[in-house]
Amino acid sequence: MNYPNLKTVTIKGVLSKISNSAFEGCKQIKSITATGAVNAAGKKVLQLGECAFKDCTGLESVEFTGSLAVSKNAFEGCTNLGSVKVKESDMALLGNYAFLNCTKLTEADIPGKLLIQEGAFFECTSLKKFDFSNVSSIGKIAFYHCSSLESIVLPENVTAIGNSAFQGCNGVTSLNIPGTVKSIGEEAFCSCEKLKELVVNEGVSSIGKQAFAGCKSLETITLPKSAALGENIFTDYRPIKTIRYTGTREEWVAAGLNQNNFYNATVYYEYTADHKHTFVTYTYTYTNSCTEPGERVTKCKDCGYIQSKETLPAQGHDWEVVSEKKATCKEEGLQNLKCRRCGETKKVVRIGAHQFSSWQTTKDATVFAPAVQIRTCNVCGYKETRNNGKKLTATMKVNAVKLPLKIKQKTTVLKVSGLANGDSVASWKSGNTKVVKVSGKPNGTCTLAAGHKKGKTTITIILKSGLKKKITITDQGIIHLQNSAKLIPHIIEECADCGKPNGFDVAIMEDQCPKYIIPGLVGCDFTIPARGRSMINKNIPEKSIKDGDIIGCRKWNSRSHIRWGEVYVLSTTAGITVKQILPSEREGYIKCVPFNTEEGFMPFEIPVNEIYDWAIVVGIVSLSMWS
Repeated sequence: MNYPNLKTVTIKGVLSKISNSAFEGCKQIKSITATGAVNAAGKKVLQLGECAFKDCTGLESVEFTGSLAVSKNAFEGCTNLGSVKVKESDMALLGNYAFLNCTKLTEADIPGKLLIQEGAFFECTSLKKFDFSNVSSIGKIAFYHCSSLESIVLPENVTAIGNSAFQGCNGVTSLNIPGTVKSIGEEAFCSCEKLKELVVNEGVSSIGKQAFAGCKSLETITLPKSAALGENIFTDYRPIKTIRYTGTREEWVAAGLNQNNFYNATVYYEYTADHKHTFVTYTYTYTNSCTEPGERVTKCKDCGYIQSKETLPAQGHDWEVVSEKKATCKEEGLQNLKCRRCGETKKVVRIGAHQFSSWQTTKDATVFAPAVQIRTCNVCGYKETRNNGKKLTATMKVNAVKLPLKIKQKTTVLKVSGLANGDSVASWKSGNTKVVKVSGKPNGTCTLAAGHKKGKTTITIILKSGLKKKITITDQGIIHLQNSAKLIPHIIEECADCGKPNGFDVAIMEDQCPKYIIPGLVGCDFTIPARGRSMINKNIPEKSIKDGDIIGCRKWNSRSHIRWGEVYVLSTTAGITVKQILPSEREGYIKCVPFNTEEGFMPFEIPVNEIYDWAIVVGIVSLSMWS
């Protein structure tokens, strides 16, 4: 039966059996909860049929209540099943291959008397812990290749361990098999590669062939005289250091145990677990060996139980030079060495190499070449040269991208800077010499001379590295005046907007503006023409600003002290505006107020961080033309 979209199975009420293949292949099921029906004895009992949940690859957890009988292959291939829990169980039967290849199963909590049949947990490679306390029988390959299983603690009610029952359980490091186990099957614990200590208690009748073959870490073994031993129960003899045998030396020989196989081990005969230890300290050193570490061990002389162990460092070689050819800067050297202690010899090649000083920079990097470094051998004077890094990237900065000039004006304001090392200005070229002529120097300075013709042209600057930049020059057609009295710069490229603000493209420097002497206009840093009617003051005509008036401005650098109520010229992201300034109720804003509200001009607010510059109005020059 296949329910492709079924995700959760919860069974309540009376249920004695889930039929064969009932949910086989339901890949979306994540959890199952079921309670068994009450039998005549008043016990809850539940049977899971063959392949009941086979290949439910999405299944993550199951929980059953009552004594449980799991038929063969019931959960085979449930590759995401991580947890199995059973409650109120007096007895459970896990059938053949019940959890075959449940590779993510980490926990199986099944209380009560437990019968584990063939291959029940075959290849459950993530199973770490299992409670064996109520297990009465363990079938063959029951826990085959449960490679994460950390311990196996067998109770006295187990009477037999099937063939290959725990083969490949690599996480187990110690094992104690009680005497109630009458038979240990063939290859029962084969390839338990991390098993170090094995105790098989008196009472075990037989140990099958290769029962502990491939246990390549096994160091300490306790064997009973009661057991008949199969062939090759051990195959990795080298690690075995201690064997405790409950029988006599004669019984050991009669059991077919070959002392020659256990060539690294000490065998203690007539061993009894309850004997009193008699400790002796032994020191093992290798006087003629320079590389073999020694050992200091305190152990019982009757059973080999180790109380303490200490590794003694190897002595190491004591080399002396028998003959030597010295190395030079150009040739290798050779030493013939011999150990004074063990007589071992070796040849040591001494590499001939220059003894260089540190690298010194002799030429800095330029736009045409990387830096040059040199180092010198302190022995023979040989020199090596190398390029270090990369050549520099060409760079150039100009202090303006547009310049206005007046007729016949000369200026040295245009400058080039920020040149990379080794670079210089190769040429200055005017696009129209009638508008402006240019004469420049390689160091980035130049003289611009405006001609007699009004117009625009470009100055092309070319560096030695090839980098170019162009500057726009405008001859405004205004005669350049010079006067010994103070000249006030007049901004004419952009007009102050007293109505809707107009933007401007570039800040205009003072020495690029025409300058005029305006008698009586003092404390003024520059002037700017007004436009529009928003600042006509009908109540105070003498403070009115009309279209075409010349506004005298003084730069206002303080941002902490604003003279509220005064008229300011503001350079903003939207252009230049002239308004009376008042505080705003909004933090980070100011209020701009027009005088001429009668004609519909309304106050507005500007964020302070959108104001580039401030200037306070100190005076007005009004022009009236007679016809």
